[in-house]
Amino acid sequence: MAGARQLIFGVLLGIIAGFLFGRLALPSLLPPPQLQDLSPQARQEIVLMIAEIHQARGDLAATQRWLRQLGDDPAQTVQAVLQSAQKGEASQYPLQALEALYSALTAAEPVDKASP
Repeated sequence: MAGARQLIFGVLLGIIAGFLFGRLALPSLLPPPQLQDLSPQARQEIVLMIAEIHQARGDLAATQRWLRQLGDDPAQTVQAVLQSAQKGEASQYPLQALEALYSALTAAEPVDKASP
C-alpha cells in the first residue's frame, strides 16, 4: 500500500514539475515568432485585414508600420497580395480595400520606420 502511494505521489509530482517547466522555462527559451516567418497564405490574410482596418480608420502611418513588420516595402507587400488576389477568386470587398490601400501607399510619402 505504501508503494502504491509513493508511485501515485511520484507520478503527480512529475506531472506538476513538467507542467511548471513547460509553462515557465520553455517559453523564455524559444524565440518569439516573427511575421516574416509566416506562410504566404497567412501573410495574405494579414495584409487583407490591415487593408480593411485602413479602409475603416484611414490611419496611413499606422498601416505602414504594421505592413513593415511583414516586409521592407509596404507598397510592394500590398501589391504582391493584390496581384495574387486578382488572379484568384477573391470577393469584391477585400479587393477594393487592397486597391485603395495600394493607391494610398503609392501616393503618400514614406513614413519613418518606427515600430508601433
